[in-house]
Amino acid sequence: MATEQGKFPPDWKQIPGEKLEYRKKLGQFEMIATETMGFCEKCGKKDLGFSLKTKDSRGDYLGKSGAYWCPKCGEGMSPEAYEKFVKSELITPEM
Repeated sequence: MATEQGKFPPDWKQIPGEKLEYRKKLGQFEMIATETMGFCEKCGKKDLGFSLKTKDSRGDYLGKSGAYWCPKCGEGMSPEAYEKFVKSELITPEM
């Protein structure tokens, strides 16, 4: 189910702290979205967006799990798209 542009789905838990952060568990993995400054190609300026990464059960970041999302214009990988990417490309068991 798609959420309103610029908002995280309700199943992502907001974590209190200095930086705005959201997390969602996928089995033994955890997706983490942290608010950071980044340059958005579509907006044409540097502004706050979200850096998305995934950790394994040991707390190590998975290689090639990084993505960026601009909640203002939707450029980059939204939380829903990132979750699909993680499920299909990063944690799918090999046959």
